[in-house]
Amino acid sequence: CQEQLDLKDTELQMLVVSLKELTVTKEVIQTLEQLLCDDASQLEEERRQVTHSRDTYQDLVRLMEQHRADRAVQLSILRILNKFLDNYQEDMLPWHESIEPCLSTMTALINDREVVQLFIRFLYRLASLNKDYAVVMCRLGTKDSLVKALDKHSTNLLLVTDLRDLISDCEKYASLYKKMTTSVLAGCIQMVLGQIEEHRRSHQPINIPFFDVFLRNLCQGSSVELKEDKCWEKVEVSSNHHRASKLTDKNPKTYWESNGCTGSHFINIYMHKGVVIRWVGVR
Repeated sequence: CQEQLDLKDTELQMLVVSLKELTVTKEVIQTLEQLLCDDASQLEEERRQVTHSRDTYQDLVRLMEQHRADRAVQLSILRILNKFLDNYQEDMLPWHESIEPCLSTMTALINDREVVQLFIRFLYRLASLNKDYAVVMCRLGTKDSLVKALDKHSTNLLLVTDLRDLISDCEKYASLYKKMTTSVLAGCIQMVLGQIEEHRRSHQPINIPFFDVFLRNLCQGSSVELKEDKCWEKVEVSSNHHRASKLTDKNPKTYWESNGCTGSHFINIYMHKGVVIRWVGVR
């Protein structure tokens, strides 16, 4: 009846709003899953609006990171994201943001075959829809995660080789993307430094509209490789390789966490020749 539909619509809206709370309960996420994934539901238009909402999508990705070790929550969020993916439209949602949380959860729950299989299916769907996402997976070390999954579960996983082949085909594009990003950012930095030097010599205003906005976005977009000259060549970690860059990004809110048996955790830092180490810190 109409009253029941109105009640479910109100409940759906309340659940979506509650995703923004800092302490979202498992029950909220699972109830949202039921309302969005129930094919018998008559809230087609309301569900369509939710599954096209950028805010709701990003809330779910954040909760995936927040509840990384909770199997039930991860499965519910993954089913909801699959529902979002059913209504995929290019460039509507930032799907690339979901890839790293998926890999982190898959690594954290690597012993659970069902969870690993569902995440592989989701990543395969994503990579099949758009090769740009396969390039992102390539850059985040997805192949290493797939190798670990195969080591744990042998040949009992479906679509692993298909996903690995998709990612392998995009390795050359990932390399090209990295080189192009480096060149573009280097050009932007050179222009900024030239303007600052000209301002210093002539004491004239910098002639770039919204220069402060441009500079702020440039700083946020620069990668680890383009920051100041590093004193190390590379960093190796025992597990969660795609998060190793979090060790050196100077952001106290990001972190690398090992995932392995007792006594197998390590961080190897390869220094440039001739570097004198005066201080090393881990927080």
